[in-house]
Amino acid sequence: MNRLGYSFFAGLVTCVSLYVGKQILKARACTKNDLKKSKYYAVCGLMFGDEGKGKLVDALIQKGIQEYGASNTVVCGINGGSNAGHTTCIDGVDYHTHFLPSGAVSDDVILYCGSSKVIEPMSLDKELAELSVRFTDIPKRTFMSELIQYTTIGHLIIDRGELGKTIGTTGKGIGITYASKCTRTGLNLYDVVNCSEEELVKKLRKLYESLGLDKYPTNTTLYTINYKNEGMDNTIDIDYDTLFSFKYDLENIAKFKKTWTNIVSGTYFAENLLNGKDHCYVFEMSNAVLLGSTHGSYPNVTSSSCTPNGILDSLCLTLTSDFIKDLKIVGVAKSYVTRVGTGTLPTDITKDDKDVANILVECGKEYGVTTGRRRTPGWIDIPALLYALRVSGAKFINITRLDNYSNIDKIKVCIGYSSSDDDDSNFQDSYPSLESKLSKARPIYIEIDGWQNFDFNNVKTYNDLHPNVKLYIDIIEKYTNVKVWAINTGKDRERIIFCD
Repeated sequence: MNRLGYSFFAGLVTCVSLYVGKQILKARACTKNDLKKSKYYAVCGLMFGDEGKGKLVDALIQKGIQEYGASNTVVCGINGGSNAGHTTCIDGVDYHTHFLPSGAVSDDVILYCGSSKVIEPMSLDKELAELSVRFTDIPKRTFMSELIQYTTIGHLIIDRGELGKTIGTTGKGIGITYASKCTRTGLNLYDVVNCSEEELVKKLRKLYESLGLDKYPTNTTLYTINYKNEGMDNTIDIDYDTLFSFKYDLENIAKFKKTWTNIVSGTYFAENLLNGKDHCYVFEMSNAVLLGSTHGSYPNVTSSSCTPNGILDSLCLTLTSDFIKDLKIVGVAKSYVTRVGTGTLPTDITKDDKDVANILVECGKEYGVTTGRRRTPGWIDIPALLYALRVSGAKFINITRLDNYSNIDKIKVCIGYSSSDDDDSNFQDSYPSLESKLSKARPIYIEIDGWQNFDFNNVKTYNDLHPNVKLYIDIIEKYTNVKVWAINTGKDRERIIFCD
């Protein structure tokens, strides 16, 4: 090729290259513009649990599905284990999740269980069996950190004993499992999945000796396993010899490994699921702020951190993670307070009016999802709410169960405490989280008219609410200086309004 021909060819190649390059850049720009900015929500309970977190999580999931699609909606369980109880009502049917995030009841949504959780296999089997009646693909779309601690039959034995009874735990072995983690004798999911049977037996023996189970009587039933076989209720009694044969622990492990195959590294969420664009992420905290092991009403608390601060640790993220500036933290609070187990409830309605307390319990079906225990109701507690908002970082509130007040004439709001029943001069508006201080707090109330016989079925927007409901919301916003962002108007998943 002569020089003129070569120059022409080189020029042609350059023009084609420039044109192709421009088209690639244009395509990339279009793709970038087409992608929506991801959304990040953290949901936590602001009181003593049972506030209705599952309903809000489900509502945010539905928003995510509509905007991004189910496969781009990721729900993360951050803490706790099968001691949690979240309910989602779909077409009049209740679905309960305990260990699994609430996204289990939405097809194709991705579930991730973070490293700070603990797992009890028999409770999880029961949970999955109940959910699988309608949702059949849960194990395929569930990813679990290999750092999750594993609850054994030995942990259950200790928790069902005097230690668990002392503070009224759920008996699911949660605290004992966390304790084994701290004493470095526990099993995590990496051990469960990768160790040989011989190695597992050695680890289980070391664990049980550390729990003092080798000192239990040899001829006494230590634990009873309840299960169904072909529709029939069956039981297996575990005595000393059976326990230390590790037969049932090994069977539980084998079944777990067969069912749950997506056991991943502790960094999996950060490296594989946390994408920069086009996703909706919902971080679900179990239990509630005032039950947290660090900031709750110690010692009557659960065994994990229950504030959104725990998200970073559980998901292997850091304070420099880009998403933090976009994270929307929503705290969930009932229009009244409930507590189960031991521990002081300063605004306990039972002390004022047992009839009103019974109305709230029965209207709200205030019985534990996990244990069935009756919850003690109290008037809403502003100092406790302020404390929980401060500790959690929540800038938005979801108020639930307003409809349960529809049969009550007068409603009280606790705006502070006094150290004496007869003297309001010693007023304080700070919540004393330690049980030793909390037990001395005497509530100071204001009272408003209720919204008797108001029908929440017709509420579609904030403007449809009864004037006294709006007044109640105004009082909460005034004393907390935090926006009420969402309001539940009933049980079913659609019965929630957002006050954007």
